[in-house]
Amino acid sequence: MKKTPVLSGKTGRAMPMGKPWKKGQSGNPGGRPKKFTTLISDAMRQEMGEVDVESGMTYASAMVTRVREILMGQLDRGQVTKECIWFLREVTDRTEGRPRQMLEIDDHRDRSADEVIDEILAAADSRAKGLDD
Repeated sequence: MKKTPVLSGKTGRAMPMGKPWKKGQSGNPGGRPKKFTTLISDAMRQEMGEVDVESGMTYASAMVTRVREILMGQLDRGQVTKECIWFLREVTDRTEGRPRQMLEIDDHRDRSADEVIDEILAAADSRAKGLDD
């Protein structure tokens, strides 16, 4: 019985049976496509590094200067807006990366499971009593 080749969904061409690539040849030479968020971050970093012809400052410097002026004005009036804080956080997260979180891990290996469960239940009970007061 003769095997018939499978048709590719994208091109409609016949796909070879068995292994379609030679040994050592990648089936995806371009690699996995970048995520959309990575593309935005890369574009933002590139744009921020370019120099504004009029001011001679990089766009990053000009933006920081303007945001500082806005923040100082808001601080003088005693009203920093959540939008300004959100903007600063978003820009720094995308250009500098989010800060690492430090996690404290309690090692319970020296105690039995029953002891750990009793401790958790006691803590939950005391919190519930504190809320009832």
